[in-house]
Amino acid sequence: MNYCNTLTLAGKTWRLPNIQELATLIHYGSNPAYYTTTFSNGSGSYWSSTTSSLSTSTAWIASWNSGTVFTFDKTNSTLYQVRCVSGPSRTIVNNFTDNGDGTVTDHSTGLLWQKCSRGQTNDYVCSGIPTTSDWSSALNYCNTLTLAGKIWRLPNIRELYSLVDTDKTSSPSINTFYFINTLALNYASSTTNLPVDPKRFWFVNFYDGSISNQVKTYTTFATRCVSGP
Repeated sequence: MNYCNTLTLAGKTWRLPNIQELATLIHYGSNPAYYTTTFSNGSGSYWSSTTSSLSTSTAWIASWNSGTVFTFDKTNSTLYQVRCVSGPSRTIVNNFTDNGDGTVTDHSTGLLWQKCSRGQTNDYVCSGIPTTSDWSSALNYCNTLTLAGKIWRLPNIRELYSLVDTDKTSSPSINTFYFINTLALNYASSTTNLPVDPKRFWFVNFYDGSISNQVKTYTTFATRCVSGP
């Protein structure tokens, strides 16, 4: 934090990026997972300015080596790297509308979301327990969903991560006023872990909002579909 606050590079005012800003630089189609032609010699994991709301002794970190997003003890200053940013802070502030038909619009991204998770009853309170499955089943479920007369798909990892509420002080890390009865489960994205291992895919753990990957045959992933460009 201090390094970025006192940096004078190019005559700009600098700061440590928040986790949403830092995560935009992860390249999920590259190995290592960053834009190597732009950020030469950029391998590493980088501190963000975002403290975890679930554990205030930790801060969020984005790995340009693996593409994972996770938290770590803020007092350990030797393990992770620093890359500063300049400009006004850009944080996705979710601006939701419950459309009353089992869908929720996020006006910040323009995406239309399935309100209830797969397996829950499509009612006001999303009663029931989410169904978990493997990656292929999650893809097929969204591709064949006909909710509200829309065309649905499994969200990519960036779209899914946009639902994470990093300010939540309790689990799950999502706005449960709009996405009621969401459990702290791993939710599947459509993003395959290319080019590292096409047998794996990326997911968001809505217990804390972390990003990781797993093999596609695991059957422990919840599904929430998205509609829109």
